[in-house]
Parts: sequence; structure tokens; C-alpha cells
Amino acid sequence: MPLLLTLVMAVLLAGLQAAAGAPPSQIDALLAFKRSLTIPPAAAAFFATWDATAASPCNFTGVTCDSRHSVVIGVSVRERGVAAASMPFGVICSSLTNLTTLSLPSNALAGGIDGVVACTGLEELTLAFNSFSGAVPDLSPLTSLRRLNVSTNSFSGAFPWTALPAMPGLTVLAAGDNPFLEPTSSFPAEVTELTNLTVLYLSAANIVGAIPRGIGNLVKLVDLELADNNLTGEIPPEIANLVNLRGLEMYNCSLTGALPRGFGKLTKLQSFDASQNMLTGGLSELRFLTRLVSLQLFYNGFSSEVPLEFGDFKELINLSLYDNSLTGELPQSLGSWSELSFIDVSTNSLTGPIPLDMCKRGRVAEAADA
Repeated sequence: MPLLLTLVMAVLLAGLQAAAGAPPSQIDALLAFKRSLTIPPAAAAFFATWDATAASPCNFTGVTCDSRHSVVIGVSVRERGVAAASMPFGVICSSLTNLTTLSLPSNALAGGIDGVVACTGLEELTLAFNSFSGAVPDLSPLTSLRRLNVSTNSFSGAFPWTALPAMPGLTVLAAGDNPFLEPTSSFPAEVTELTNLTVLYLSAANIVGAIPRGIGNLVKLVDLELADNNLTGEIPPEIANLVNLRGLEMYNCSLTGALPRGFGKLTKLQSFDASQNMLTGGLSELRFLTRLVSLQLFYNGFSSEVPLEFGDFKELINLSLYDNSLTGELPQSLGSWSELSFIDVSTNSLTGPIPLDMCKRGRVAEAADA
């Protein structure tokens, strides 16, 4: 065989071997993702641009590309009602090597998510409001994560709390509403190392034990949700360090003791719900929280009087203080300034008249007798 022909055949053979072992193209990977889905009619238009004949995936709806290099950096399929028994995370991660965003919330996606740890460049992983199951894998390879939201699924086993220090840039950590997770032995201390967090959503995540003093390290938090867990002990005084909080939910736990001294420093707080606990003491720390829109403290053991300052809260809409041991009169200016829509202070030991202007500016749904 002539030398030239031999060389040509060798080159062709090498090319075929390389192609056989090469990962799928970006378009192939996205189409494999699409084929894994059951797409309802309402979502058909969204996927109409996902075409095998396209020259580039950058015009696919929901796909974001780096404009300089025409490589896929984001896939976002949100609230489309698509379903899948399993997801081809392995194909997606091996082919979309520049992927920084994978956002698939509010669909009907199921199966495990082990393969997602191969997407090592991810900065956002949002899988919330689906039906994913099995164990959440060790996520420590995802060192660039800024937003992690795996809430409202059917995960089981132990959550990989020990992986969290590998992603110090996290600003959002949401693992709540996963009722099948294995109960923790204590509050996961790794969470308190994530000092860039602005959102921490761990409600109904089978967390057991006392809230650690280290929670005060998370000074950038805007939203802290720890409700529906088996939390015990007192609210630590270090929570007063979280002066940027706007929302704080810790209802339906087993918390005891009084609101800590300094709680009144949380002057940006708009929503506070610590109902259905065993909290005691007075409400005086709350008199400084003038931006409150919703205050829910029912089913506790609070005593003493309702602070007069509550009557001057101009944004208060919801006030639920029933089933406590409160005494004295309600502030007579309650409702004079705010557009109250709901108030219930029943099952207390309150005395005196119902405030005359309680319904003045709002549309009170229930004004329970004092």
C-alpha cells in the first residue's frame, strides 16, 4: 500500500476513534435533556426552538450563552410543568462544561441527582419544587456555588452538611421542606460558617437540637426560616447580631425561654413568626420593631402587657397573639395608623375595651374579643 494512502487511512481511523470517544455536542446534550421530559402542551412553545438542525444552541429558549465563545453557561426551565422519571445530569455536565446556572424549579422532575456533582463550575443549582428523591450527594466538588436550592423535594438520607464549608461563597442555602431527610444529631454547625448567606431556608428539614450561638455569625442574612423542626432550648442572644433580617420564621418547634435581650435591635424585621413554641416572658423587646407587617406568636406562654408602641406601628397588617397569658389592655391606638386585616388576641387575660379605631384603616377579617 502506498505510504500516502496509509497515512490518510491512519488519520481517518484516528478521527473516527476520537469521535467515538468524544462527549456529545452541546446541542446533543440539550436534546437528550429534552427527550427525557414529558412536555405538556402548555410548554410546547418553550421548547419549539430546541431543534436538532440548529447551528447553535444559543437561540434555544431558556439557554444562555457566553457571547464571546458561543458556549452554553445557563439552562433555565422554570415552572413549565415538565415531568421526568430521571434526569440525564451526567450527559449535561460532561457536555456543557462551562455551565454556571442550572435552574429547573417547579416542575415534576424525579429520580436522583448524583450526576449533578460533575457540573463543577455551577454557581447556581436550583431544583426546588420537584419530586427528586434518594440521597443528596456530596456536593463538595461544587466549590463555586453561590445559590443552592433543593427545597421541597422527596430527598432521604442525611443531608451533606459537611460539604458546605467547601462552598464559602454561598448566598442562598435552601434545603427546607424535605421531610424525609434523616434527622440531624444537632443543629449543623457547618451552616454557621457560611458568612455570605443572605437567605437560609431550613424549615421542615428534620433539624434537631438548640440553635447555636454561631447563628450570630450570619450577619448578612435577610431571611432566616427554621420552622417545623425539632429545635429546643432558648433563642440565642447572638440572633440580635442579624440586624439585616426582614423575615424570621421559627414556628412549630420546641423553643423555650424568653425573647433574648437585644432582640429589639432587629429593626428591619417585617415578618416574625415564632408561634407554636413554649416561649415565655414579655413582649417588650418587640416595641422597637416598627416595620413589622406580620407578627405571629400564638400558642406560647407569653405574659405581661401588649406594648403600647404596637399602636403606632404603621405597617402592621397581621397580629396573632392568641393562646398566651397576656394581661392588661390592648393599645387603644391599635389600627389607627396601620391597615390591619387580621387580629386575634383571644384566649388571654386581657381586659378593657377593644380599640375604637382598630378597623379604621384596614379590612379586619377577625377582631377577637379581648
